[in-house]
Order: sequence, then structure tokens, then C-alpha cells
Amino acid sequence: MINDGLVQHLQATGDYTFGTDVPTITPGRYGLFVSVGKRDGTPVIALPLLGDDGAHRYRLGEIVVSSSSSSTRGPG
Repeated sequence: MINDGLVQHLQATGDYTFGTDVPTITPGRYGLFVSVGKRDGTPVIALPLLGDDGAHRYRLGEIVVSSSSSSTRGPG
């Protein structure tokens, strides 16, 4: 999987705070949302923003994950 190297690095440095069965990400298109809520990601608080999906999550855009090992930077 793409982020296995990152997971191994975080485990080696003691910074990996997730369980052992956290899935790694596969190539594809993903919606990028923001919410305010519990540590497990459950949205709790409605924000004064347009685009509430009905569960207090707000779409910021989309990200594309590729299987390429080269990195690219966007604007900024």
C-alpha cells in the first residue's frame, strides 16, 4: 500500500497512535471533508458553512491518490 512506509516510520519513532488494523489508502479519488467532533472522526458540531452533507461534514474538495512513487506539489 502507498503509505506503508509512513506507517513503518511512525511505528519506529513511537509516533504511531493508531490500532494495528487501520487500513492504508489505495489509489483513487477521494472527497476531502472537514468536521468538528470526536477523536474517532464522528462529526458532532454543525459549522456555519455551506455544504453540510447532513451529518455535519463539509466538503472542501477532492484529492487524487496515485500509485506513483514520485511526489508532486500543488500551488503554494
